[in-house]
Amino acid sequence: MLAEERFENILTLLKSHGFCTSQFLASELEVSDMTIRRDLAALDKQGKIKRVHGGARILQRAENGVRQRAELHMLEKKAIAETAVDFVKEGETIFIDAGSTMVELAYALRERNLRHLRVVTHAVAVAAVLTSDEITVVQLGGEIYRSSGAVTGQQALKFLESSRFDRCFLAASAVNVDFGVSDRHLPEIEVKRAAMQHSSWTALLIDASKWGAQSMLRVASLRELQCVISDENLSQEAHQALRSRGLEIVIADSERLVLP
Repeated sequence: MLAEERFENILTLLKSHGFCTSQFLASELEVSDMTIRRDLAALDKQGKIKRVHGGARILQRAENGVRQRAELHMLEKKAIAETAVDFVKEGETIFIDAGSTMVELAYALRERNLRHLRVVTHAVAVAAVLTSDEITVVQLGGEIYRSSGAVTGQQALKFLESSRFDRCFLAASAVNVDFGVSDRHLPEIEVKRAAMQHSSWTALLIDASKWGAQSMLRVASLRELQCVISDENLSQEAHQALRSRGLEIVIADSERLVLP
């Protein structure tokens, strides 16, 4: 496989997942770890990706119609993340789920630099971002699920069973009135459920495009949540359904973002 072909494949994977570990990329492309590290360095130098500890994350560029839509989608996630941080107080212990919105939440938390904050996460990308001196980060141990860079397994679940969180920030692939919050991969869902069960307050961070959809496996009913944070495109139908279940609905204002 030629370098340019590898570059395209790497970008496709990163666009799909937001973050990928170097190990996952090497496995998918059937190349050595050294080759992937060189490719990531080259793409980072070109300004197409951002290398982080353990792998790389995508940088959104408005170079064509598809990328413009991706950038808009990412801006919505950034706004949701900035809004979610408003709920976090100094000294709290919080759980952060895996996913691209959660990575943006990690960046927003680092910028706020809240004192004595303790963050527990099963997301490799989230842990890599949170390098603030004021934040204590606990990365759950266990097997890394390749497609998302999330840690799963009994080791992670046992830790969660003995933990207690002030807040849980949850991500998901889909949400609708009847089925509730849903996702695709059972090992990750088990971690999500355990974190929710040991949290005093759970917020679902989800962009409006995921409303009305349904994945194969249920994470939680809407009544198990306390708050939903979404973007300005959330439909009136969604508002009514969430309100009828007693949920707090917070709409992120994209205008609060300071863009380059």
